[in-house]
Amino acid sequence: MIDEFTVAWFKGKHEIEKNLKKRHPKSYGVLIRAVVKMLGNHVDRRKPDVKRIKKIDHGNYDGALIYIVGEQGYCPSRYWVCAIYYGSCCASDAIERVKQYCNTSQKPTEEQVRQYMTLCLHLIQNFKQIPINYTIGDDKFSPSGWLH
Repeated sequence: MIDEFTVAWFKGKHEIEKNLKKRHPKSYGVLIRAVVKMLGNHVDRRKPDVKRIKKIDHGNYDGALIYIVGEQGYCPSRYWVCAIYYGSCCASDAIERVKQYCNTSQKPTEEQVRQYMTLCLHLIQNFKQIPINYTIGDDKFSPSGWLH
């Protein structure tokens, strides 16, 4: 878990909760964007950028979603990754479980908002920084060095 992200969660979780009280999220992407936006507002330095979210989806009805997020600023040197396993029904997917047996055109109940907030906290806990440790000219990290 990234300590700065945990501190930011306690500073800014009310921003996410405010939006979740209005409507059900349609996807994990909506939750990731909300979390990254909140982190960008409340992390002191090396802020994740909501405009630099890339998604990898290797699944169909179920599978893994991998989100890679770059930091704010010119030419980011820091990236984070968050992986989520999803399913096709309420038995195997967390968002579908929260929405189970409800009309998603209505506002979420207090219990559903609490469950969505728990999902967002789990996303924050799941973020890992991608180590990028190389210097130009270091053979160990050059393409020719990979072959040795």
